[in-house]
Amino acid sequence: MTAMAATSRVNDPENGAQIVVPVRYVARGRVVQSTSVQLSSEAVRVRSPVPPGVGLLVAVKLYLPHRDGPLMAEALVNDASFGDAAFTAEFTDLPREGRARIATFLQSVSGRRACDRVDVRLPILLRDAFAASDGVVTNLSASGLFVETDAPLAADIENLRTQITEATT
Repeated sequence: MTAMAATSRVNDPENGAQIVVPVRYVARGRVVQSTSVQLSSEAVRVRSPVPPGVGLLVAVKLYLPHRDGPLMAEALVNDASFGDAAFTAEFTDLPREGRARIATFLQSVSGRRACDRVDVRLPILLRDAFAASDGVVTNLSASGLFVETDAPLAADIENLRTQITEATT
């Protein structure tokens, strides 16, 4: 399949959606925790400041909500863009059950809002110029995230950094 075909399949509203879910991928031994831009039962578009090369096989974990663990698959990178800081990868070994799980998830969030939100439980480290504290991302979308923490930071912080830490499954 060509890069255009996989990309258009992700963009096809019947086969996918613009949705943010946590994604972990491994490319050439480099492990990256990121988020999706778009998702279908055939392919995923993932944010990446340094996308893996076209033609590279990557291991992908999708952290869909309300499930026991991540959905794991291998995927072939068929479109990578440094300008968009993203890549598209077509699933190569995702079983029918995994494709059905993605389709069911996409149907459950369809049409709810401009930037669909996903319930997650991801550990996060919050840092500003003076302090650091742990928290848990409980809700994620393309426009932001909600964090639970015992040490809330001031709302007017301008230089807050976040780092999603190793998720346990």
